[in-house]
Amino acid sequence: MIKKITCVVLSVILCMSAGTAALASTPEFGRSEEEWAKLRDDTLEFDEIEALIDEYNATVKNNEIELREFKKTYGTSNADVSGKYLELAEELSGGVDLDPESPTYAMSAMTAVMNDSTIQQLEQQADNTLEDYEIYRLTYEKVKKGIVKNAKSDMIAYYNNQLEAKNAQLNAELLEQQLKITKVQAKNGLSTQVDVLQATENLINAQKTLTTASAAVTTSKKKLQLACGWKYADDPLLTALPAPDFARIDMLNPAADLQTAIENNYTVRINQRKLSNAHAQSTKDTLTITIDANKQSIGIALDAAYLNATASRDAYNYAVTANEVQQSMLKQMQKKHELGTASDAELKAQQIQTQLTQIAVGQAKYAALQALIDYDAVVAGLADV
Repeated sequence: MIKKITCVVLSVILCMSAGTAALASTPEFGRSEEEWAKLRDDTLEFDEIEALIDEYNATVKNNEIELREFKKTYGTSNADVSGKYLELAEELSGGVDLDPESPTYAMSAMTAVMNDSTIQQLEQQADNTLEDYEIYRLTYEKVKKGIVKNAKSDMIAYYNNQLEAKNAQLNAELLEQQLKITKVQAKNGLSTQVDVLQATENLINAQKTLTTASAAVTTSKKKLQLACGWKYADDPLLTALPAPDFARIDMLNPAADLQTAIENNYTVRINQRKLSNAHAQSTKDTLTITIDANKQSIGIALDAAYLNATASRDAYNYAVTANEVQQSMLKQMQKKHELGTASDAELKAQQIQTQLTQIAVGQAKYAALQALIDYDAVVAGLADV
């Protein structure tokens, strides 16, 4: 098996150092043999991204270890955390033996001062801390969900970047044809050398864009495969993306989804947990105001995601119509070419223009898929508020 070696080895080392035996989030018996076989093959499918990240992402595995260590060290409740701070303060409160005649008196005196300061800080933390295990668990869960969302976006970006590269290639071909036409026109006195130079510069710029677009294809794939547990040098097969559900976009209802988005939101849940742990009234008041502001921001984020989704649907419909127009124009140009009233260059230019609108249709589909992912992420609690 080629993939996920680095992450697995890293996880084993980290787990051993943390005194734990766990490696994957799910034990072997937690998935069927067929499910494990899919995760361990060298093919990356869109619908298995979340499971791959859950089992093999280095950040996720490290966070699981840190969460276990937090529970082991501080316990689960806010009272446990507060008690740990007091325990640490108690350990330092034994004082330092200050003997003026000792050659280490100056150092001991400095240590005593530092200890007193640390004790005060620990006692303050014990009184003011809002932390508990659940807050850390929610924080790490939010990180994992964010990694999953970003990985899905990277897979969409990979295919979209392929279309961008194809688009750049066709643009370069189109500008090459236009340069040929401009040169012929210049010979016949229908254009100037300035026009030729401008057409040449346009072609050079298009070729640079092609180089950049081609590099973006590789970058997006590498980001995706690293997130899902492959090594950088690996080359997993990426399967096709699912088609966007345009009928579902028609049925989106942000007003109906708002309460769910608020209840699921990780920032709100964390702040509510802090509020329940707070003792000082000023802290409670501040958190109450913050939570109210969070809820307002979620509504704004949900509306924006909805508008983006409906706009992507409309953009797709426009792209389809534009492609149909270009297909019709291509048929007309082919007839003109057959009759000898259109040149080879003109036919080639129309063929390229038609291909460009076909690419635009594909890009519009990817944009709609991304818009649905963004909307679902807000509902699932990932709105950045």
